[in-house]
Formats: sequence, C-alpha cells, structure tokens
Amino acid sequence: IVRLDVDEVAQLLDEVESGQKLSSRQQMYHERTKVRDLAILTLLLGTGIRVSECVGLDINDVDFKNNVIHIRRTLTKDKTGKMILGTTTKTYTSNRDIPITSLFRNELKESIRDMTLNINNLIFTTPTGQLIHTSTINTVFKRICANAGINRKTYSKKKGNKIFTLYTSTCNTHS
Repeated sequence: IVRLDVDEVAQLLDEVESGQKLSSRQQMYHERTKVRDLAILTLLLGTGIRVSECVGLDINDVDFKNNVIHIRRTLTKDKTGKMILGTTTKTYTSNRDIPITSLFRNELKESIRDMTLNINNLIFTTPTGQLIHTSTINTVFKRICANAGINRKTYSKKKGNKIFTLYTSTCNTHS
C-alpha cells in the first residue's frame, strides 16, 4: 500500500476541479460530473469507505443533523455478473456509521443538491441516473492521478479501494 501525502491529495482535488488536461470531449462530460466526482473522491479520501459503499449511498443514508453517514449497503454483482444495488454491506461489521467531517461536508451537500433523480434515490449515479460501476470510479481515479502527475502502481481492482483509505490516516496525523 502506498500512502498519498497531503500535497498529492491537493493535486488530485485540483485536477478534479479543473480538468485542464482533458480533451474537449472529456471536458464536456467533466462539466456534467465534476461535482459528483469531487464529492466521491473527498468522501473516499476522508472516510476510507469502500467504493462500492460510496456508490451505494442513498439520500436517506446521510444525516446532516447528526453529522453521520449510515453505511447499509453496497453495489454488488448478481449471479449473472450484472451490477445491482445490494441489500447489505460486504460483511456484518461493515454496517456502520461514519462521522461527517469538514473534509467532505460541503462537497457531499453540493452533490446531493446536484444529484440526478433516480429510482433508488442514490446520491451518486451516471448523468442519466444509472448505477455507477465501481470499475468506473477506479478508472476515473486512475485518470485523475495520471493527469495530476501522480504515478502509482497499486491501482488493481483488488487494491483500488485501499488507495482511497490512505489519506484518512495521513490527514489525522496533520490535524
């Protein structure tokens, strides 16, 4: 596991916001997904939750009054390999509450305001309201890293979630 330092995290977030190194076609899509992508990245970096848990969050999982996110389900695959919204988390102990912090509070609120209406009330979907595959998030993350000049070799499907957990410990040591 490779630790992202504070400067690398800042580079990632700057790249999500600017999208300067994207082609004109990518830039058009970026404008439609920038708020969502920034919220996903800050949430993953700030909490260490799994990508599948992040894209499985619905509007009722977020409680700004008590400053908590309820992790209750994940995006998973059915027996045929089709992505579906699961009814539970990966493990029993994964069913938990995560505190909402200033690291991602504003981005999460903005993403909820900007969310595409969808049948599952999911916060993070495609621009057409469909489920976002975890592989899509990992691909976006790899592109952001490449464009930000961060070259890491640990972005396999098996290790993809681990990279997002790293900033939490880094952040806690600098507060």
